[in-house]
Amino acid sequence: MDKQYYKTILDGKTSSYGDHKWRMNKWYKRGGDLKLCGNGFHASELIQDAMVYVRPGYVCKVEVRGDVVHGDDKSCFREMRIVKAYKWTKKDSVALAIECAEQVLSIYEAKYPKDMRVRDAIKAAKKWLKTPNKTNADAAHAAANAADAAANAAAYAAAYAAASAAANAAHAADYAAAKADDTSD
Repeated sequence: MDKQYYKTILDGKTSSYGDHKWRMNKWYKRGGDLKLCGNGFHASELIQDAMVYVRPGYVCKVEVRGDVVHGDDKSCFREMRIVKAYKWTKKDSVALAIECAEQVLSIYEAKYPKDMRVRDAIKAAKKWLKTPNKTNADAAHAAANAADAAANAAAYAAAYAAASAAANAAHAADYAAAKADDTSD
């Protein structure tokens, strides 16, 4: 296998529709025409792409062979087997969310340097990850709601600014066209 591929499967090691049960190191083969999201075994080169399609009960490394149809972020294969499977937990989801939030935090803080709600939500999630008790869960929930409000306000502000800029551009074009009409007589 030249490339590594990943797929996510549900608890119970079943496919997203529950119509296929996976066993480790056993090759499976599909007949018929391969079709993305239709027929064949699907996997992605990046773990995060695989996680978009199926809520992970397990994150799996797979080997593939035979015919293939490639898409933008996943491929469809004639044959596949799971060679490694990692049980995905709630803690894994929280750790991944923290990692993703930290990677973009500087973008938010550059625009809103005094708004600590997003940073506080990350801290609360880290605290729950370290000590997953009800007190920390409640604090993380409250911080998440505050960060969500901050995100909504930022999104609204960005959407308003974009709409306003578009309106101003349209008005400017309208004004320019009207001026052109006035001088064409």
